[in-house]
Amino acid sequence: KNSLAWKYYKAFKQAAGKTLKSIIITCVTRLQPFMTPQVVNLTKTDNLEIENIGNEKTALFVITPQADRTYAFLASMLYSQIFETLYYIGEQKNAKTGNPALPIPVRCMMDEFANIGEVPEFPSKLATMRKYNISAMVVLQDIAQIEAMYKDDWKTLVGNCSTSIFLGSSEPNTLKYFSERLGKKTIKSKSRGSSKGKNS
Repeated sequence: KNSLAWKYYKAFKQAAGKTLKSIIITCVTRLQPFMTPQVVNLTKTDNLEIENIGNEKTALFVITPQADRTYAFLASMLYSQIFETLYYIGEQKNAKTGNPALPIPVRCMMDEFANIGEVPEFPSKLATMRKYNISAMVVLQDIAQIEAMYKDDWKTLVGNCSTSIFLGSSEPNTLKYFSERLGKKTIKSKSRGSSKGKNS
């Protein structure tokens, strides 16, 4: 009865009949994806050994369908769990050695970042992950994608990226954003030439 789960359950049970039903219906709706056989099969066991990432060389491929984002939340949950676990391991290491950095660098190459779904607390994680020897490469089609996902925090997210590579876009806001970041500059060049003709 000292469990946090028991305390929440006790508080939940104090709700009146209709409120209780509403809470249960909301809960069932939110957990609906976990009732499909494919998701049950995917999540019923854990053999990823997330805690070993950063201690031994590992390649983990997270592939989600681009056309169907129904289960994109699973990828964002996975990233969230990876960061939480590695941060915890880093803090344990810091308590023992005074250094939170993981022995092997962890590089998250997040291509098609918009298809992953919103990773909880990602802007703050991006700001602090370097000390744990973790980094992320976020790949987007345009700025509008990151604005839609992280409405208030997208500038923080972009600001915490040390390098930006722009490969071109036709989206006006993205063009304006990079144009403003580049600023104004006048380029001067000197050249010499000679023409050969009747009067040289």
